Amino acid sequence: MYGYVKKILTLWVLCIVSLCLPAQTSFNVLFKNPAHEGIGDICELTDGSVIGVGGLKSTFFGAMPSQRGKIWKVFPTGDTITRVYSFADTATYFGYVDEKPNGKLTLFGSFVTPPNFISDRILCVVLKQNLDVESYKTIVLHNCTQISVHQVKKYCNEYYVLGSVTQDDGYSRNFILKINDNLDTISSAIYPTPVSSMCTYDDCTFKDGRIYTYLLRSPTNNISLGDMYVYDTNLNFLYYKNYPFKFNYATGCMEVQYDHGLTAKWITDSTFIVGCNHDRHCASTGYQERDVGLSELDTTMAVKPVHYFGGVDTVDYASYTNGSIDFNSPDSILFAGTKNIIIDFLPHQNSYIMAGMTDRQLQPRFIQYYGGDAYYATEVMKCSRDGGFIIAAFRYDYLTQNSEYDVLLLKLNPQGLITNTAEPHKIPHNGISLYPNPANDRLILVLEAQQGELIIYDMMGNTTIVKHVEAGYNYIDVNKLIPGNYICEVITPDKLKLVKQFQKL
Repeated sequence: MYGYVKKILTLWVLCIVSLCLPAQTSFNVLFKNPAHEGIGDICELTDGSVIGVGGLKSTFFGAMPSQRGKIWKVFPTGDTITRVYSFADTATYFGYVDEKPNGKLTLFGSFVTPPNFISDRILCVVLKQNLDVESYKTIVLHNCTQISVHQVKKYCNEYYVLGSVTQDDGYSRNFILKINDNLDTISSAIYPTPVSSMCTYDDCTFKDGRIYTYLLRSPTNNISLGDMYVYDTNLNFLYYKNYPFKFNYATGCMEVQYDHGLTAKWITDSTFIVGCNHDRHCASTGYQERDVGLSELDTTMAVKPVHYFGGVDTVDYASYTNGSIDFNSPDSILFAGTKNIIIDFLPHQNSYIMAGMTDRQLQPRFIQYYGGDAYYATEVMKCSRDGGFIIAAFRYDYLTQNSEYDVLLLKLNPQGLITNTAEPHKIPHNGISLYPNPANDRLILVLEAQQGELIIYDMMGNTTIVKHVEAGYNYIDVNKLIPGNYICEVITPDKLKLVKQFQKL
């Protein structure tokens, strides 16, 4: 009798706890606005809400004085709220958001003052839980103008702000600020070597009391586009290492080159996973390809194999601002980017948001694509608490919109899908489903959008099955395959590549 009562009480407690936990939903929310809007950072809050921070101005080419800070919030219920923030007659933009244990938010951004509207200080804002401003302050770097904040990261309850400034001698230099939780400056350093306006900190990670940064287009003279600059937490420069590159002088082919959009995350005590753009080209053959690339490196920066992801004959970029990769567990590494990126202010072509997952060996588990009805650009991606994706992107419909972008927030489940929504998707989803997995003698492949060519190959890259597949249900005979892991790839007529992995018993 006691055991039965114990089971009932246990079930009751589990039910109460489950009701108290934030709902793990997925969604796609497009915030339409006739003004141009940009997003700089996203955060999943303790209550399950997703918040994005950035700014807006009158149009894409609108004057700087019209720029204001903005926040977008999606609640677990699906309700949304937006807020615009103005600080006197300044132009502002939010580039970082962090939730405090008490539920308040800390924001960092730019503070651009009249009459010339040149950024000359850093803005720090504390918001209450209802998003009202509790306090704000600005940080001035003396004898500096045109302050550009590239990264803000939190480590051991202190904020590290990395960026560049123009000093009185007319040269640009990099800086790092160390700020406590009360937003008081602990220390600062402006490094003596001049840099170009294209030199940016693309990422910053911490390990054993050291700051590891990726400095894109750094001042060192080498063929590599970026270097790993290492500092201690007192902001003293320690050393740098060139990021790997591999150029075949015999053929004139660039085979490995780490470019912008880089995100790094430690995976062991001595190695880290890197995701970024990789530009591969060959002068002798005319070959040109740019894809998202993932690789595992250590601090010696020896060249390691790069695993490339992207569409055939398209330019594919990693998340532009932050979050090319992220993970809660190194067994499930998320990556995000844009398929068919167009280098233009207002592109007149369609593109796709790309969300994928690999295993620890960087072999693909799936790649999902969203979009295709307008121009999209993935800006930020972070891993949600349930192991899924939170993505911030831009959308521009060149057929219906004027000169402005709209902000799109996506929350995808750990399979990269949108679920639990009663309303139609605001953007088409071109997806692929594959089951059962593991499979014995037959696979069922479901294409949600269009037909394509199916290629199944083993982990050595050997093609085992080639077959035309249609939209809807397709039955694939895998009885003759030997037991092991396989990659299932479908290439659609518009060169969209859909990838799944399965196991043959």
